Amino acid sequence: MELPLGKTAGWKLFVDGKEVAAQAVELLSRFGLLRWGFNGAYDTWGFEEPGGGGSVLVPYFIDEHGMLWIGVVRQPRPFQSETPVLNLPRGFMEPGETHFQTGTREGSEEVGVNGKERVFLLDGEGGNPNSTFFITVGKNEDGTSKGVRFYGVRFTADEVEASDGLTYTFREGVVTAVTLDAEKIMGTVFVPWTDVAQLGCLMSNAGVARLLAMKDLGELE
Repeated sequence: MELPLGKTAGWKLFVDGKEVAAQAVELLSRFGLLRWGFNGAYDTWGFEEPGGGGSVLVPYFIDEHGMLWIGVVRQPRPFQSETPVLNLPRGFMEPGETHFQTGTREGSEEVGVNGKERVFLLDGEGGNPNSTFFITVGKNEDGTSKGVRFYGVRFTADEVEASDGLTYTFREGVVTAVTLDAEKIMGTVFVPWTDVAQLGCLMSNAGVARLLAMKDLGELE
């Protein structure tokens, strides 16, 4: 049913059994701020993460033929699939962190990367996962645009080894063992970039696109 011009859906919001004005509601959590009726412009909810979004890592190496391989982790994503999936490592920002600090922390926790020298910012605006429901308008305190940041994580061909003819894994000693039980990370595997571009995870698709853009411009080592 279509609403008359200028009318909203008129739905009501109740908190602890009491009706409250939709435009006045803001719910804080560790992950961000949930708002109803953002700025009064939309009759819907909007979610704003710290910094406008977390950080996504794109581990990669380029083989002797110039082919780009992307490192993905296998882990449960129950909202996406009933079975564990492959996706790029990523995470929310912690209070007081910059996007880069979040990226290096997640690299250590989910991939086992030690040090910051491998990690570099990929070009592009801060990403918005779904502009109907996620808020990334405005600037952060450091002047950067809000939104998800993507970081390349550089490896070389001699740091990986073929595992089954179709994928690569890290050679012993390149990264440390991942023991983050809460995330249930099942290890990192390198697959062709074309495989990652077709995963069901849009964050992974976007990370590959940004890495390819830098490779096409000759800015990727």
